[in-house]
Amino acid sequence: MARHDSESRLAIAGNGHGDVGAREAEDLVDAFQTRPVRRDLLSMANSDPVLETLRDAVRRMKRLPQDDRRNWERLARIHRRFCVHDNWFFLPWHRAYLYFFEQICRRLTGVDDFALPYWNWARQARIPRWFWSTPLVHSRAATPGSQRMRSMAGGRVLDRLLNEPNFKNFAGYDIHAGDDPHTTHVRTGFLEGTPHNHIHNFVGRDMAGRARSPRDPVFWVHHAMIDACWFEWNFRRSHGNPDDDDWNSREMRGFVDGDGNPATMTVADSLLLPVTSYQYDDLQLGVALLGSREPLPTDAVEAKKIAQEGTDVELEVMAQFIEPVNAQARVGEPVRASMDIRGAPLGGLFGDDPDARCLLVVVVDAPHDPPDFAVRAFFRADATRETSLDDPTYIGSFALFSPGDHEGKGGGQLAFNLDASEALRAMVGLDTSDLPLSLVLTPIPGRTAAGQSLSVVRVELQFVSDR
Repeated sequence: MARHDSESRLAIAGNGHGDVGAREAEDLVDAFQTRPVRRDLLSMANSDPVLETLRDAVRRMKRLPQDDRRNWERLARIHRRFCVHDNWFFLPWHRAYLYFFEQICRRLTGVDDFALPYWNWARQARIPRWFWSTPLVHSRAATPGSQRMRSMAGGRVLDRLLNEPNFKNFAGYDIHAGDDPHTTHVRTGFLEGTPHNHIHNFVGRDMAGRARSPRDPVFWVHHAMIDACWFEWNFRRSHGNPDDDDWNSREMRGFVDGDGNPATMTVADSLLLPVTSYQYDDLQLGVALLGSREPLPTDAVEAKKIAQEGTDVELEVMAQFIEPVNAQARVGEPVRASMDIRGAPLGGLFGDDPDARCLLVVVVDAPHDPPDFAVRAFFRADATRETSLDDPTYIGSFALFSPGDHEGKGGGQLAFNLDASEALRAMVGLDTSDLPLSLVLTPIPGRTAAGQSLSVVRVELQFVSDR
């Protein structure tokens, strides 16, 4: 089995020139300066060499015999067996999955500088038109004219989550040492729970289930966008990854390298991939002006330092309120709850800490079938699917990604985070001893979600601050 560990961080750049212990600083500089560029699909013409290479690679993978691990269906089964969701290994596992897929594309086509494009769904609301013709076309619930929900994956939503300073809230909560990251659900981060899950459900059919989603070629450009968000969060928004030995040293398994050999990668190695193996173009992910963000590092050593530098991601819980719900939500039948916060004035709950935040945590039973809806949360008792998202009581939205037949595993309960700070601050001074809450199922445009429901187990309010 090919191993990509902390002693071979430059070898994973795909150029085969040796490990970090055998290379001097100039080798790092060379790898950094010659990284292929992952580009926004919106900037590409149909004849763009990147698209031509991607098409060629997909054709070749689909023609490979079943005994070749790089076969298209076998690559999809990697996700079925090993994918990580709903905890803090979600981002590094999928980064490694993309990296090895990119290596397979290069090896099969002979295009050594190929880099995956990304579907910037914050700017491009429809599935890119190149994915409606062979070999990138696939059976989908969405049509060429369908548009994703702006409330789930638009520029303002993306800016809001990219400005979240804490890794756990942004990317997913930690699991205990010894837990299986592939089957352990803890608490889903903002990036996964809102745009990531929604885009999977919006595309639909195979994309709407974890077990089969990589069979649709759009999977790869969607996850390249998710990785671009993590890149932006680190390098343009100046937020740090966990300073945690168990997270950094965790070996991620199940991958196949460019030659078709089994491969592994540590989380620490995945952090260096944007330094040694690829870079992104001039990202336009949210609505914030480029000038308002940090400039991208132009020095290899500086970039490596940013990638490796960790921070304390523990959150201090200053107050917590839990309300059992145990009710079914359906389209037209929201779940209503009342949070008992008597004796705790809202203004005082935030304390004197300007960085204090309030998180709404919604715990639900995992769906067995792909849902055709998103969930909107409001601090009001009469909210419906027609209630404006400009309403000051609107908290945010999340979506569920069906485990499907993830090797017979999955199920259980899922917990989703929403930042309720802005909505709650707007209510300071009101009589809110019993804080009303509505969870509203809203169908994806073009779908009815008829007969679908969501089992809500409990809701929590957590007033937290970075330590």
